[in-house]
Amino acid sequence: MQETSFETPNRRVGVPKRVVFEDRGGIYRQGDRCREALLIESGLVRLSRLHADGREVIVDIVGVGDVVGNLTASNEWTATEEARALGPVTGTVVHSPFGMESVPLEFVQALMRRTNKLKERLVSHLVESVEQRLARSLHDLALAFDVPCTHGFSLEVLLTQQDLADIVCASRPVVSLALNRMKECGLLNYTGQKICVHAHAVGAWAKALNGEPALLSR
Repeated sequence: MQETSFETPNRRVGVPKRVVFEDRGGIYRQGDRCREALLIESGLVRLSRLHADGREVIVDIVGVGDVVGNLTASNEWTATEEARALGPVTGTVVHSPFGMESVPLEFVQALMRRTNKLKERLVSHLVESVEQRLARSLHDLALAFDVPCTHGFSLEVLLTQQDLADIVCASRPVVSLALNRMKECGLLNYTGQKICVHAHAVGAWAKALNGEPALLSR
């Protein structure tokens, strides 16, 4: 397995291999032919898709226990997105795990979690406001990044406002307004490409939002 691709010549089906990716290291690129799947054991992976007009959009941020790569029963899959490490990532690679007679249990469980997560995101986009989706996503991302903040908040989310806009399927100006509102409530702050979050307070706010959002006291 190379740093920028899943291509690993002469690998036997079902034989696992431990791998490490450095921060921002490429795991596979959109259009690569992938024979393997990666079970993430530490770190986060950014999945993004390049559109015909040149825009790159984040599809998802996945972490420990998730699987990326060839999730089909076929021996080869053409990647529909790019996968890149956000910080150091370690994991186990298996050649075509869903094409094996006996699929490893951890891969099945990871696929089920991924499916349930996508269903929850779809329902969220149908019934929740942008502010609700943003609050929920910030809470989950802050806990996933688990980076202590040096600015007096609990955790840092190492993403830009445009990244968050992609994740919650909203425009950047709308997300910026929602972030400003949360900043006024003392729930977060942001500098450059880091968003400093009071993770548990944001989580509580996300649960409290119902219809017209109610402001929390500082």
